[in-house]
Amino acid sequence: MFEHRAGELEPHSVLRRAGIAVERKLFELIARDLERASRILLLGPDATKSRLHRFFEEVRHLRLLERVVGIETDEHPTAAKVIGYSRKFFHGPIA
Repeated sequence: MFEHRAGELEPHSVLRRAGIAVERKLFELIARDLERASRILLLGPDATKSRLHRFFEEVRHLRLLERVVGIETDEHPTAAKVIGYSRKFFHGPIA
């Protein structure tokens, strides 16, 4: 719970800063889980996937950056669309 007093940060600013901290922690967990991936496709709605890619750049996850084969925006990818993206970006044997 946040309490607002005159002259202090606006509540939305506090929530935004808290959200950034939560997102960064989430990105750290994602990066850790992707360490063993041979190829990475960032797929989904919104700009979050671009922020994740920027996070990789900022914290020098160079090995992960090298494995990103694509960044695609799709608001509601169906199973068929995910298969299509997989064929497009992961053609050939996956090591």
